[in-house]
Amino acid sequence: MAKICRASILFLTLAVALVIWHGNKSAIEIKDFIVQIVYALIFGLSGIRLLFQDRMVIRKDPLIILVIIYGILMTGAYLLNTSRCSLNYKALIPQLCGVMTFIWVILYFDKTDIEKLIRVALMGAVIASVYGILQYFRLDPLHWEKFETRSVLRVASFFGNKNYFAIYLLLMIPLGGYIALTSPQKHHIFIGGFSTLLMVTAMALSNSKGAFISFLISALLFAALFLLKRGKLVFNSLKSGIFLFAIPFALLLAIVFLSKDIQKDYAKRFRYFDYYAMQRIVWYQAAAEVIEREPFWGVGPGNFAISYSQNETYKVKTTNPNSVLNHVHNDFLEIWAEYGLPTLLAYLGVLLLFLHKWIRAFRQADTRIHQVRLILILCALSGYVLYSTLTVAGRYMSSVFYFWLVMGIGHLCIRDDEADGDPLISVSNTLRGNRKISAFIIVMMILIFGIACKKILANYISDVYICRAYGFAVRARNDKALKYLDSAIELQPASVEAYYQRGFVHFSKKQTDQAIADYERVSQMAPHYVNVDFNLASCFYREKDWKNAIRMASISHRLFPDYLAGMMTLAYAHHYNGQHQKSLSYCELILKRYKGHKPALQLRQKLEEILNKKEENYGSSSEGSNFGVDGGGRLPDGCLCRCGSPGSGRCGPLI
Repeated sequence: MAKICRASILFLTLAVALVIWHGNKSAIEIKDFIVQIVYALIFGLSGIRLLFQDRMVIRKDPLIILVIIYGILMTGAYLLNTSRCSLNYKALIPQLCGVMTFIWVILYFDKTDIEKLIRVALMGAVIASVYGILQYFRLDPLHWEKFETRSVLRVASFFGNKNYFAIYLLLMIPLGGYIALTSPQKHHIFIGGFSTLLMVTAMALSNSKGAFISFLISALLFAALFLLKRGKLVFNSLKSGIFLFAIPFALLLAIVFLSKDIQKDYAKRFRYFDYYAMQRIVWYQAAAEVIEREPFWGVGPGNFAISYSQNETYKVKTTNPNSVLNHVHNDFLEIWAEYGLPTLLAYLGVLLLFLHKWIRAFRQADTRIHQVRLILILCALSGYVLYSTLTVAGRYMSSVFYFWLVMGIGHLCIRDDEADGDPLISVSNTLRGNRKISAFIIVMMILIFGIACKKILANYISDVYICRAYGFAVRARNDKALKYLDSAIELQPASVEAYYQRGFVHFSKKQTDQAIADYERVSQMAPHYVNVDFNLASCFYREKDWKNAIRMASISHRLFPDYLAGMMTLAYAHHYNGQHQKSLSYCELILKRYKGHKPALQLRQKLEEILNKKEENYGSSSEGSNFGVDGGGRLPDGCLCRCGSPGSGRCGPLI
């Protein structure tokens, strides 16, 4: 199986090089496609091999059974409680692929394969780290040109996001120590040590504060395990301990303190610590509101942002819907909110059961090398779990893949063959002797593999087109953006993000009817997605359709009662619709919440004059372009809440 993995990686490396060279695509754009093809290829080959084993056996291992239950519960949440849009697919697939990875490792590998698996994983981490370090100097190593679209602080490697890259390195850094400290071959000591230092450098340059904290906390938590075992030193000398702790820590701290850019960013975070801490609290309160609505079954994978805006209780007042995220920045809360309490309990059960087995194995370990292996595996998993409480890890395929890969490797280390070796299900297999049936099954699997690859490729290209369209749209190159969005929708008709972005582009091109059609399609697929109700209100406002503008703006105001743009839209729409008293009430509401707001003061003055009959005609709809809401509270010819960069999980600034 290790040979199959190595051959697959070689094949995909060549394929990726050809795609980049001839397809004019960057490595960051094709990252998801690569990972998904890896899954399809490895699991397809694994499935064929599994079919032709003489006997298929499921062991009485409670951890494996619990992981399978976890996957079933997630799938049930998807089937029973989603709006069938692309967000649901993107939320569920990484988790299911992670579970499949764990089961795949358990089925096809044993303790003798652990080091081979780690070396293969480490090879990918080294390549990603080298690429990330070069990005720090704004170079795209695959094109050898300036990497101008990102800040020097955003070392993202193939991951497209510094936090995803950092959480991946949290898993891989201890594996570098695994090779350096436990391999019997001398050249592996150098390879593991060099890889560890390279990955630490890349993580420091990524400037991910959460990863930095998680790295230090996980090391401090388990430092005693590295140095002590029943009162005895794990290592024969302190040299190994110095290598493991002092050098990586010194390197990490040196990079942080020597880089002026990183120093400035850290200083900013410390200066505004209260703001950043409160931001996290608001997100967690948002998750609590969603959980309160559907505590047991959840609201469905990918539906957090939609469900948050539908929450009637609104303990957290949202002054700007653009700040509502598509995720919670906490994997545990997100699993509870989107998949429900049983799924969360299954996930917690997997972690606790693994820890229980690890403690048992650590107590029974009779050699220092085995103790070191166990502790390094635990350090890798603990860093990931710690950081997953501060960011979103479960939405990104690569981080989930490597988490469950390390879980599988850890299970191989701690598995008790005597306790967990008895078969729970054992089925004999006669396919090997039946050539016709075997050939039919192989052909069908190849066809399914081809169809799956076609679907994956379509989704991948669609996402690339959406990202490119966003880049053109923010630079006001709307014709180019519209071309990419049309292609994205043709490839992925269920893409909420593509319709949402295209609505914005149509609005910018003064094609209001097309914008309304796109936003209504978004509402059908994902009701109240981000702030689509306000965008529809803005479209109707531009068309001077005051009744529909009031109807949609009222929905937005109910969902986001403190959102200034929504209140101003209602105030002006009621004014031009002749409902002056209603308009005045919204002006008073705005001034109560935002004291001294000039557009509201001006409109209130005009309304009071109208109501007092001091002037005769103030209701001309031709004045519609003089008042409104922009970034400061005005609404020139309508405006939109714009969904941000695809995959970022947040909406952008008010445009």
